[in-house]
Amino acid sequence: MGIGDFGPTAQLFNPQTGALGTLFKPAGFWTRSFEADTLRTIFFRVTGEQFSDRPPPRGFRNGGRGRSILDDWGRMDRENDFAWDGERGGDAVGARIRGLTLASSRMDWHVDAMSALAQGEWTLEFRNEHSNAQEARCQMLLPPGACVSRLTLWIDGEPREAAFGAKSAMKEAYRQTVVVDRRDPVMVNMTGPDQIMTQCFPVPPGGLMKIRLGLTAPVEDGLRMPLIVERNFGIVGSFKHALWVQSKDEMTGVEAVKAKDGLWSWQDEVPHAKWPQILVRSAKEPFKMVWAEDKLAGTEPKIVVRERIEAVSSKRQLLVVIDASAKLAPHAAKVRESLQKLPEGVLEGIWLSTDAGFEEVKAADLTEKHFRGGRDAIPSLKAALKQARGSKSPVSIVWLHGPQPVDVAGKESIEQLLERDAAPPDIQCISLVPGRNKLLEDLYDSTALKGGLRWDETAEGLTALLLRVHENKSRTTRDIRSVAPPSQALQVWEHLARHATYLEVLAAFQGRDRVPEEQAKRAAQHQLVTPYSSAVVLETQQQYDRAGLKPVDASTTPQIPAGAPEPSRTLLALVALACVLGRRRRA
Repeated sequence: MGIGDFGPTAQLFNPQTGALGTLFKPAGFWTRSFEADTLRTIFFRVTGEQFSDRPPPRGFRNGGRGRSILDDWGRMDRENDFAWDGERGGDAVGARIRGLTLASSRMDWHVDAMSALAQGEWTLEFRNEHSNAQEARCQMLLPPGACVSRLTLWIDGEPREAAFGAKSAMKEAYRQTVVVDRRDPVMVNMTGPDQIMTQCFPVPPGGLMKIRLGLTAPVEDGLRMPLIVERNFGIVGSFKHALWVQSKDEMTGVEAVKAKDGLWSWQDEVPHAKWPQILVRSAKEPFKMVWAEDKLAGTEPKIVVRERIEAVSSKRQLLVVIDASAKLAPHAAKVRESLQKLPEGVLEGIWLSTDAGFEEVKAADLTEKHFRGGRDAIPSLKAALKQARGSKSPVSIVWLHGPQPVDVAGKESIEQLLERDAAPPDIQCISLVPGRNKLLEDLYDSTALKGGLRWDETAEGLTALLLRVHENKSRTTRDIRSVAPPSQALQVWEHLARHATYLEVLAAFQGRDRVPEEQAKRAAQHQLVTPYSSAVVLETQQQYDRAGLKPVDASTTPQIPAGAPEPSRTLLALVALACVLGRRRRA
């Protein structure tokens, strides 16, 4: 087992100072008695926290066979300024690495009201204070419905664009480059609903590594920021994100000003703690029918038309499953208040995770005392699924969860219920506390699992989300491909075509082990990160050739408009027609 495998859990189990170490010492248990995953699971079940939330502890020497595994890490750090990362190039974020930090964060957005889409560029820099190179890894929660549509890595001060391809090929190319070549790559994979994993290597000794993520996001319900929910690097308490948002139309939620170029814009340095609270809305409603040219379509029809429709379905009763882990305790009163505000007949039941498994509770009885340690959500989810199967009325399960950062036993029974049921109930996942949820990732293969709802941390906001699921009514879009645009449609920017392709690929998703080659190829062709496709930047052409990959042309990548967008041809034609008709009337 490599040094640093345990993160803060080793400190917890240290026989001299750790709370569990002193308890287990008489029984002959030491940190080395456990596998890393076992330690991390115990840490979560006792504290309710994901181990990577804790900063790496400082090593110490105490001699004897009871010495902590962190002693060696601490000695190397003091004497040689060296830190070992046993999970480099893997699929896990792992423990925090002391001396590896987020150095800067810049987020630029352009919001287009007519298409109800925004294009963003998130530029991140990582700093490494060690004498050996490090890999920066993190799980990110994207804005609801967003996708990664660009990836850039700066090598020797020059930006290099990514190659897009099947996920398995991208992972193999990245691992080969990191483990064998030890050169510069960055990779992004989709891991769950609105979730991605980003990893880049090497953050050079005493230096910086700079990457950029391009995001395409729907904004009909407002624009929210991407979040880092699990990481192996530090973020100092005073850290701020540089945020710029611009639009041709007026925005609400921020103090935007109109510049000479005709764009409304807002800029601020946002403290990291307030980053999740940012919400920007457009003051103008989106156009009902819009179209864009798909320049990456190949042999497909190049015109993509998006129509906004009101989807009306039968109302659904709600089975609410609550992960009663300690991290959610501060929100107990808001959850109780939001559930009590629901009209009579909306709730069919509330299932609470407990140490014994689960229990059914009433909204009025929910208190902070119910939230302890790290709870296993599987028993309560299983109970809700079984009750939903026997219900005579339509039911949706709402899973109010926090971090579930470790593997838990029994997930196969949930997978079985979802896969074998001819009509499994929808499971709407709402995160109350950001963090990695491995159970959600494992269940992502089920099409019954839904994301896309972001809580604003208010009781009113949670009630609104629950009613939205209950009413089963939402403004949706319908995308079609055509050889010519409809006369009543408005032309918008090309990001519409890219996002429509992303939704097409998601609609065909039937599990990560069942990859339709056509969808994987379409996703890569449109430069998208999806459940089937990933993005990777490599350093040399030889590495691309070896992996059979080709980086995209920078001219085809999504760009943020530098000034006021050009009016569409359709709009210009309408203006010209109005002028002609006006002259005729005056004549």
